[in-house]
Amino acid sequence: MPLSRINANSIADGTVVAAEIANDAITSDKILNSAVTSAKIADANITTAKIADANITSAKLASSIETPNITITGGSISNAVLQNRTRENVTVNTGNANGNVNFDVSTQQVLIFTANSSANVTLNIRGNSTVALNDVLASNQAISIAFAMTNGPTARIVSAVQIDGVGVTPRYQGGTPTSGTANVTTFYTFNTIKTAANTYLVFGSQTAFE
Repeated sequence: MPLSRINANSIADGTVVAAEIANDAITSDKILNSAVTSAKIADANITTAKIADANITSAKLASSIETPNITITGGSISNAVLQNRTRENVTVNTGNANGNVNFDVSTQQVLIFTANSSANVTLNIRGNSTVALNDVLASNQAISIAFAMTNGPTARIVSAVQIDGVGVTPRYQGGTPTSGTANVTTFYTFNTIKTAANTYLVFGSQTAFE
């Protein structure tokens, strides 16, 4: 009597184990395309040692590969982190700059005040209101920011810089500015390098735009 067809429902889970199957016994032509799904494969069961180098080709991969942090489609890489590296976030504040101003690097790379400044500014560079810059940067990492203030008839400047509320002394291109220029928008750039915990080198510049 011929054997009836054996299907998956006829075999109890765990009955067939890898030790009982020859390496070359199961080939792609013996498996339906829809038979093997991610739900049927344990996370640790597929390793590089079990996959020959030539077995994975572009023809066998979908045209789009997605993970929570990266998408590859047709050779193009899309990633939120990469995009933020090439496009800077700008905050435009229609008020005036004066006194203590917090610069949150987690939400912006450029901060500009468009109304005439009413006093000199102490600029505090931080992660945000709850996260310190010290926790954002590892040692030997750097970040660059731009801060712009608008001056009316009375010129104002960034007179002091802080990091996480602690004063630092920037090294300015051409020397530390002691005065500003009236009726212009002044951009300050600060390149901040973390050399150790809570220890920074800050390089600044001041440029007036009429």
